Amino acid sequence: ALAWGIAGYAAATSIVCWLLLGSASGVEAFGFLSATLEASMALPQVLDNARRKSTEGLSIALVMSWIGGDLFKTFFFLVDRSPLQFVLCGLVQISLDFVVVGQIFVYREKAKKA
Repeated sequence: ALAWGIAGYAAATSIVCWLLLGSASGVEAFGFLSATLEASMALPQVLDNARRKSTEGLSIALVMSWIGGDLFKTFFFLVDRSPLQFVLCGLVQISLDFVVVGQIFVYREKAKKA
């Protein structure tokens, strides 16, 4: 079932991309949506951690790789003078990364006291 869901999502996304090829504003809108979705990738983790009041099972190496990648990417966007939406999305990603880091410290400290 998961494989069919992924295949369906990929097919739908491909069709939308193909349909928007002739429209500059459509491509811009799709690009903005794409950047926004990518910028919010850590949000489900933040919400799940908050709901569970725990970061148990969360890989520190994964979080550190998020931070490193997002810092380097945002630095590149700034140096390259990329469009503002890329810089803003990078800053959103970095902010969410540090929210997760804060959750790690807060929830692990609470777990030690329990």
